[in-house]
Amino acid sequence: MYQRVYQDLGKTLQPWRVLVIYGPRRVWKTTLVQSRLERNNLASSRRKGTWDDLSVHQVFHKQTLRDLEWYIQGYSWLFLDEAQSIPKLWVGLKLLIDKYPNFPIIVTWSSSFDLSQQISESLTWRKTILQLYPLSVYELHTLNDLSRYDIQEQRWEYLITWMYPQIVSTQESQKKKEYLSELTNSYLFKDILQIDHIRWSERLIKLVQLLALQIGQEVSFQELWNQVWLNLKTVEKYIDILQKWFVIYKLPWFHGNLRNSIRKKSKYYFWDVWVRNSLIKQLQPLDLRQDIWHLRENFVIMERVKFLAYSWNLVNQYFWRNYQWQEIDLIEEADGHIVPYEIKRSETKKGKIPSQWKKGYPESILTIVRPSSIQEIIS
Repeated sequence: MYQRVYQDLGKTLQPWRVLVIYGPRRVWKTTLVQSRLERNNLASSRRKGTWDDLSVHQVFHKQTLRDLEWYIQGYSWLFLDEAQSIPKLWVGLKLLIDKYPNFPIIVTWSSSFDLSQQISESLTWRKTILQLYPLSVYELHTLNDLSRYDIQEQRWEYLITWMYPQIVSTQESQKKKEYLSELTNSYLFKDILQIDHIRWSERLIKLVQLLALQIGQEVSFQELWNQVWLNLKTVEKYIDILQKWFVIYKLPWFHGNLRNSIRKKSKYYFWDVWVRNSLIKQLQPLDLRQDIWHLRENFVIMERVKFLAYSWNLVNQYFWRNYQWQEIDLIEEADGHIVPYEIKRSETKKGKIPSQWKKGYPESILTIVRPSSIQEIIS
């Protein structure tokens, strides 16, 4: 089993705070919590509830301390797994925390936007939030003793199957395909469509397919709604849902002080390229593909997102292009400091700062990410 970040959850459990672990499905959020409890011989002393357990729904719906106390009676931990569909959850947790500040409560969650909205309403200053994503090269290198050479040798496989822990742990190719197929069907078609009550499921799938064909390219909402026969408001809603459920990641345009910049479109990348590849029926090996460099750009962007989250760096990420087709693939901004990245296709070709960018930000230094390098991703 691969080691994940946050292996020692005890350091993050604090009085008066709920510990929330959120991220996509199947990234071992539950496994992380259970392994922590088992290591400390606490597995049998925890009260576990899940989103589809009706008794959990009933207890939290009542919003009475007496019912909540009855629910946790005799236990020393409360663990609520995949809790995003439990009604009035945070109000109930606030009641418990206020009465029992030293009673550990751990919640796993698979939807990012609902989490921030609901917590802000009920648990201000009463939560610790940890993000857990698919395996990252940062984790493989720093926690699992894989050398940069080993990771570099396997990087092309990551562009097809990505890095869900179960996939990386499975050696047999047929089992990988079966697991990935099941993951796509349950995660996209079951969870998102059912839980968010999507009315036009076939149009949502068509929308995801269109986004899958445009990774690394600027996306126009107007072009999307023309092709999926949905109004602009519905397209925006569906895009929002896809982001919320960790299907796609939005990279907006850079709104700096540069003139003549394009400021209307964003780029979208996929958290899991298997979902992307399977939806457009492109599962062939990399040497037979035309989209290898778009997949690699997707890989670099998402690995940076994971690395920054795990290293607790609060960074805004953008891309930039002007009407003269001068472009920067990735821009990171934090505390007034700006770092531009260029993702190269060549091992030898030199990078060059666009002239308009250099005029606006003469102090910024371009970082080059080459095909055979991972150092720039995890440092």
